[in-house]
Amino acid sequence: MTITGIAAIGAGLAAIGAGVGIGKIGGSAMEAMARQPEMHGKIQSSALILAAFVEAVALFGVGYFSFFKFKLLIKQQINGFNYTRIWISFLDSNHFYLSIGNTG
Repeated sequence: MTITGIAAIGAGLAAIGAGVGIGKIGGSAMEAMARQPEMHGKIQSSALILAAFVEAVALFGVGYFSFFKFKLLIKQQINGFNYTRIWISFLDSNHFYLSIGNTG
């Protein structure tokens, strides 16, 4: 198994973990609302916030492993016949410019 395959498995596990976590949050929230209907609003808002945090962590995991896979693909091209240069210019804290060019 290659490193890119391991990165793909990691991204899949991050997505599966998020699905299980959000399902657990939703199930527990429904059970709590069934036991105490008067707390419906607070329980629902708390569950939505927690689900958003779980989804954000999963998105970071998928993004990390996808970037890791992209980095390895570029490294394989560099070690191959065509040499590729990558420039990353940060414009500000939220925007960057990525340019890829061949040298030969």
